[in-house]
Amino acid sequence: MRMIMLTDATCKKCGADALCKGTKDEPTIAKVFVRCDECGHDFGMVGTIKKDNVDGPDEISDRSAEMARKRAGA
Repeated sequence: MRMIMLTDATCKKCGADALCKGTKDEPTIAKVFVRCDECGHDFGMVGTIKKDNVDGPDEISDRSAEMARKRAGA
């Protein structure tokens, strides 16, 4: 899974601006995963996005970034 650095998200474990998010595509959902590149904390799967509720990959990317900030950010 490819992880993407979030430029405006702070890790709630160490306070570093180093949160990364990734998505794993399943047939009907995209699973959202988060980890911190600074302290190495793996927040694991922080949620899912139903594919039938989005218009395409760009919206999945936007929603997954928002979910990562809410669940793992400070």
